[in-house]
Amino acid sequence: MLPRLLLPLLILAGGTEAKPPNIVIIMADDMGWGDVGFHGGNVPTPHLDRLAAEGTELERFYVFPSCSPTRAAVLTGLLPHRMGIAAPVRRLDLGLPVETPLLPQVLQAHGYHTAMIGKWHLSHEDSTEQKPHHRGFDAFYGSYQTGIDYFTHLGPRETKDWWRNDEIAHEEGYITHLQADEGVKLIQETKDQPLFLFFAPHAPHAPIQAPAKTIAKFAHLQGPNAPAYAAMIAEFDVAVGRLLEAVEESEQADNTIVIFFSDNGGLRFADVGDFRGRKNTLYEGGIRAPFVVKWAGTTTPGARTAQLASAMDLMPTLLSAAGVTPDNQPTSDGIDLRDALNGNASLDRAPLVMGNHQYVLITPEWKLIGHGSDAELYNLIEDPTESTDLASREVTVTSQLKDLLKNRTKGLPEFEERQQNRRRQN
Repeated sequence: MLPRLLLPLLILAGGTEAKPPNIVIIMADDMGWGDVGFHGGNVPTPHLDRLAAEGTELERFYVFPSCSPTRAAVLTGLLPHRMGIAAPVRRLDLGLPVETPLLPQVLQAHGYHTAMIGKWHLSHEDSTEQKPHHRGFDAFYGSYQTGIDYFTHLGPRETKDWWRNDEIAHEEGYITHLQADEGVKLIQETKDQPLFLFFAPHAPHAPIQAPAKTIAKFAHLQGPNAPAYAAMIAEFDVAVGRLLEAVEESEQADNTIVIFFSDNGGLRFADVGDFRGRKNTLYEGGIRAPFVVKWAGTTTPGARTAQLASAMDLMPTLLSAAGVTPDNQPTSDGIDLRDALNGNASLDRAPLVMGNHQYVLITPEWKLIGHGSDAELYNLIEDPTESTDLASREVTVTSQLKDLLKNRTKGLPEFEERQQNRRRQN
């Protein structure tokens, strides 16, 4: 049953005159800032590069340092810590609360056909009421957990973790290929009803696996897993290209919002560019993601903006795009980014609060990691690679930001702060 705050939308769903825009969110898993061609990556990504050329790039789009928190933020518009999700959801964790309204639930009530393809990782397979097929997605195709084999579809516990709605899908094939097949089919079959597709493939998350033919194309790259990792990036890009082609062939491209980003920074074999840190850290390499949005009439081809943005902004932005009035939107920690997506304007906003086992405060200029005695301060305008900790020099700024962060996180879970080089691995 849908939460009561969604019920008024059932009345509104049939009253729109123009078809609301289709929405396609494409979220990579563990892709580094420098893994894409438009950031100078050494693996060709022509389809992602074309998307960047035809859309607007948000150069300061922040996610959380691991997958479950970012997924929760995208689907709820909330700081995931409010829901007890500060790290990857394990079997013993409660997962995404069933009482929290989700983006697909609101869109579903507003007349959308909603589907998710890829990795859920917000509950486990034993919790029926938390499964995506019961949380607003009309269709789900993928896995509940992380780290599944790309060919056998077995999870870490050596059990099949490949699902179509509530049933195990006994299919063969490389999962990135299967996910692309499913996405293309969905776009082709959904023309008369607005579509929300959350396309969240596993690539390039471990295990590092790809078809032998694709790996052979990158045999020149150094490192034992470099060719395979590069092949995973290439296969992801091909999947994106297939989705974009399906959108164009459906003649819905001018009424489709396409968004691409990564759920967190890269790990091990990923290219994080010049940034410091990787997945599971709060440095830029762990939480600043490549992000592009293409939206005819709203974005500007080839534009770039330094607008401060986060995963929590997607829900209010997309609900507004779908015609859902602010009064009918669930409470969010994000803002509506629409006016900044042409690359010409910048929106004022409160500093971003992000985090994992500790919190970080981000302003257009400053970044404060933690509010204890070991807090770190960086000037992201002058020092985007975070080479110099200014906490001991900029005492006044550090003190002011500490107080602000404490106030912003009051009532949220507190954690024992640890050094950023000690990270729980996923």
